Amino acid sequence: MQQAILDHQKAGIPLPDRRQAAIGPGIGVFSKYAMIRESDDSPMSVATALALINREIDAILTEGTEDLDAETRFALEWYQQFGYGLHKGRAGDAIQQLQGFNLDINSLNASGLFHARQGDAKLLSRGEMEDGWTPSKDATFTLWEMAQHLARALTAEDGGLAKCGQLLAEKPTAAADVLLIAERMFEMATTRGENDEALVWNQLQTSWPGIETAADEANERGYSPAPEQSNLF
Repeated sequence: MQQAILDHQKAGIPLPDRRQAAIGPGIGVFSKYAMIRESDDSPMSVATALALINREIDAILTEGTEDLDAETRFALEWYQQFGYGLHKGRAGDAIQQLQGFNLDINSLNASGLFHARQGDAKLLSRGEMEDGWTPSKDATFTLWEMAQHLARALTAEDGGLAKCGQLLAEKPTAAADVLLIAERMFEMATTRGENDEALVWNQLQTSWPGIETAADEANERGYSPAPEQSNLF
């Protein structure tokens, strides 16, 4: 089943279809046997088997996020719990949660993706993030910002594929990670019932071949990768 998911990903199949397509290979594992039993020796129901398959699909689809930068991993976890809303009195929760990512609240506030002030906490939405952002202008670049600004540029009146291509041309090494973030955000937004948000991330995924083509064209026009930021010790 894992190989089937990877093959579908390489073929550019969107995440929702990839999830459905993985169920068949999962059922195939169970159908090799005349009987599947529970730990108490009772026959396993089809519903239980499907639940196990979907749990395994979830685990496979979320692999890889451990390699993202700490700010992005925090943002994904916070969105899953709280979304983009303002949460009164949650600053303490944010500070405690940040410890697991080896981050502090001051650096996160300065990163341009989160606000925790006077006891309140908020993950910034795309519309609340810095206007005109580009990787080359950001001294504290995060993959979360890259994904969010690409999502915003794709649907903006002054954006579209060409604008997305310019952003990606400045940071082409972020492509695979941005797609991973888009997949996770689609999954989480769907689970949270935020259908408009899920649609944005699904659109980013399905538009990705066009974005990559636009990035190549932008590179030919002189848009080049932004210099890597050095860590100071």
